[in-house]
Amino acid sequence: MKETDSKTQLENFLYNIAFLRKYYGYSKTKMSKILGIGTKTLSKIESGILPPRLDAKVFLKTKIHFGISVNIMFLKRISEKDINTPI
Repeated sequence: MKETDSKTQLENFLYNIAFLRKYYGYSKTKMSKILGIGTKTLSKIESGILPPRLDAKVFLKTKIHFGISVNIMFLKRISEKDINTPI
């Protein structure tokens, strides 16, 4: 996998959060509860904005709930095929 710059990594993470919510058909309220953040914070993330105070627990909760490593969340934009195979 090729190295990506930090801006691209951040964009990948923000995209992946939105992708996972839509893929699983979760409401913003449900996804917010899964990640331990407010719905306004989730809306910012889905708009491509990194909230200034995003707790590191969000990354761990993403790994625990969805089974996707934190590295992958930053290194690539996941797709449907990634959900059905271990990454």
